[in-house]
Amino acid sequence: MSIFERAWLYITRKKVKSIIMFFILLGIATATLGALSIKKATLANKQQINKNFENGFQMDSETKDNDITNNEINQILNINGVSKYNAKAIVKADAKSIKQVEPLESQVQYTSDSMKNAVEIQGIYYSEIDNMFVNGLIKLVEGRHITKEDENKVLIHKRLAELNSLKLGDTISIEKVRYLMKMQVDQIRKLI
Repeated sequence: MSIFERAWLYITRKKVKSIIMFFILLGIATATLGALSIKKATLANKQQINKNFENGFQMDSETKDNDITNNEINQILNINGVSKYNAKAIVKADAKSIKQVEPLESQVQYTSDSMKNAVEIQGIYYSEIDNMFVNGLIKLVEGRHITKEDENKVLIHKRLAELNSLKLGDTISIEKVRYLMKMQVDQIRKLI
């Protein structure tokens, strides 16, 4: 008599024990598969969080005359684990030649005629590590991110581009105090 025949005879003679053993083994197998699935899902979540979450910090100067120096930036870059920094400069400009997007009702706007064409221009080294992109508040829908090597490149809002019939490669003019800035539309971004 073979092993399989003996096993079958044991199972058929001892039905209650066999059913109990079946359910015990089924429970163990289910718990093991469930634990493996949870472990796999947790690992996938951890990898996704690490991919989407950039560790960083922001430093601002206390006054306009007290900018962070290159020496201070180099000292920070020498810290173990710090790989990039993003410098940002913000200026106000006049955009008379550009049709403005109507603001949402919840947004506070300037009411004086001298400020109705005012825009804020942010100079930045690496747009992809800017907090707005990292946090998912805005996303790039056309073009590429700005890098430190770019000059006279601009990210503009998708609604602004559509309103002014702008596409990648177009040039826009912005007046800032005493000189005219010309920038090529190199990216178009969209608020999420």
